[in-house]
Amino acid sequence: SGDVTTRFIDLTPELLAFTKRLDRATKLLRYLGEVSVNGHPEMSGRTLPSLPLPAPVLPAFDTSGALPYGTRDRLRELGAEKFSRWMLEQKQVLLTDTTMRDAHQSLFATRMRTADMLPIAPFYARELSQLFSLECWGGATFDVALRFLKE
Repeated sequence: SGDVTTRFIDLTPELLAFTKRLDRATKLLRYLGEVSVNGHPEMSGRTLPSLPLPAPVLPAFDTSGALPYGTRDRLRELGAEKFSRWMLEQKQVLLTDTTMRDAHQSLFATRMRTADMLPIAPFYARELSQLFSLECWGGATFDVALRFLKE
């Protein structure tokens, strides 16, 4: 319907009114030391999951037929300049999914590997084709994959 905006930061100037810096580094180090030595208080009394953990189950979806038309197809069809104009003409918010980027760079302390994420990619292609884009496998993700995960 077009009644969504992305102007929250522009319309909320108090977001940019920062308070005086505090010595958070020492507080963080104390907290990390406490949790490392004594454990996290929310975990007290909880039983640990039995190993090995069950394998994730992929959602069922129809894999027959051609892939649905998506914005990548539109970009290839229109070319960069016309695609940019098409974007500006849109009334709805164009959504970018960052799940795969987040999984590689942030989740599980950079322990999610490409091989762990590739099985869900066909589901994205078929069931989430109306997303504007996916943010995945670029920039810092390559750094994580190469330096930390040795992929």
